[in-house]
Amino acid sequence: MQVQEGELDEFIGGYSAVDTGVRLYLKNGRSYPVNAGIDENAAGQLEKEEERNGIIAPHISSATGVNVFDVFVRVTFRDGIIGYLVKEYEVNQIVDTFTVSFYQDAGFSYVVDKNGNVLIRPPHPGSNKTVQNLFDMLPDTKNNPAHLEQFTEALQTGKTGWATFIYQEEETVFCFVPLKLQTDWYLVSIIPAAVVNAQTQQILLRTLILIGGIILGIALLVLLYFHYVNRTNRRLRNQVDYTRHLYNAVPEGIALMTVEEPYRFLQLNEEGLRLMGYPEAPQMTPLQGKSFRI
Repeated sequence: MQVQEGELDEFIGGYSAVDTGVRLYLKNGRSYPVNAGIDENAAGQLEKEEERNGIIAPHISSATGVNVFDVFVRVTFRDGIIGYLVKEYEVNQIVDTFTVSFYQDAGFSYVVDKNGNVLIRPPHPGSNKTVQNLFDMLPDTKNNPAHLEQFTEALQTGKTGWATFIYQEEETVFCFVPLKLQTDWYLVSIIPAAVVNAQTQQILLRTLILIGGIILGIALLVLLYFHYVNRTNRRLRNQVDYTRHLYNAVPEGIALMTVEEPYRFLQLNEEGLRLMGYPEAPQMTPLQGKSFRI
């Protein structure tokens, strides 16, 4: 058993040297690497843990005094001893990953649990650096108690949504979405309503400009199409008029007729009409329905 413990300590110690913050906590009270400090807060949480894997909420490590949270997975050894392999993360090193700034740095985010307790707070200058609970930021005297109650219920029941409250003397939009990850954590984003409204107006204005540009483009295409059609028709009419002029300028009769029986005259020039006994016509005239047998 001593040899096994030595091998286990060497294995976890070597892995921890490669990836810092790795610990193994056994439910018999031992932990590895042996020379690493024990985080009593994490160990206490794991003693009561029944899940196979999960996350321990941010807390002050008793070993380092740093604000950390832990990801764990349960392991069971052949002799039945249960342990938890834990990876520890310092909150200040990953805070930018969870609490991003947006809306040109006007908005920021908190990570809270379902009861509103602040787990990870952003470094943004507009955030509250001392308050421990999200609901303490929202005074009852300036916000509708019914709306606050609905907000509380939404967090406790795992819903996603948004609400508007007075925060730091300004109307502010609170957007909330559960992080899942087998936790009751929420990402709550806070954006001044004035910033949202200003960007919404910009989006609407750009949308209207885009729609106007599309309509103008379609109108120009339609105008170009009609211009092209009119120009083509004018050219065709000019060609027809020129052809008629040439036909009528010839002193002989010219006829356009079918090649199969019954032979039909389709068109005659003015001389042809005169020879056929028709009244004079100023141009080539179609003779619809007129058939002649030769």
